[in-house]
Amino acid sequence: MQKIKLIASVICIQAIIIMMLFKLYKQEFMFKIVLLLCILLLVAECLMAYEEIYRSPYTKMLKLLKAYRSLRHDFRNHLQVIYGMIQLKKYDLAINYINNIKKNDHVYDCICHLENPWLISNLLEVVNLLRQFEVEVAIDTAEHVDIKKIPTTDLVEKANKVISKLNETDGPKKVRILLNKTGAEFCAVNENSTSA
Repeated sequence: MQKIKLIASVICIQAIIIMMLFKLYKQEFMFKIVLLLCILLLVAECLMAYEEIYRSPYTKMLKLLKAYRSLRHDFRNHLQVIYGMIQLKKYDLAINYINNIKKNDHVYDCICHLENPWLISNLLEVVNLLRQFEVEVAIDTAEHVDIKKIPTTDLVEKANKVISKLNETDGPKKVRILLNKTGAEFCAVNENSTSA
């Protein structure tokens, strides 16, 4: 919304400049050049406004849809594994597998209870990314934080930094994501703790 207000301000400034230049240079050729430049700037600003208003939410919704597809794929795979264990009559393994799924999916419960759809979308993308590298994820929210005001822009970049640090270590990999007023803080937990 701030970008749109900025664009409106720039358009007003352009109109003032056109009027001033028209008064200063009553030459038709100069007026045409200034008018052409202002029209080009207006088109560029309209494209930026289009990107902000229409395309940006669309790409965010595509991220959410991608995360949903990934969760659905994982769910179907889990069902297939459980079905195989039951067919082989390995009931203890099936129960352990189900308990492991319940433990690992707690992070999705935490995410889905948030009230910020863009934060949900970005966190789902981050969790799916971390899980591709076999990283266990936990999410905590600091007290008295307005979830709707948490910035969501650089979560994937932070996750990639943590992944590169964790790839240099051995053993089980865990990441704790703390949602606070300044954004999301990633803490990589291993034998040697590191954070990004």
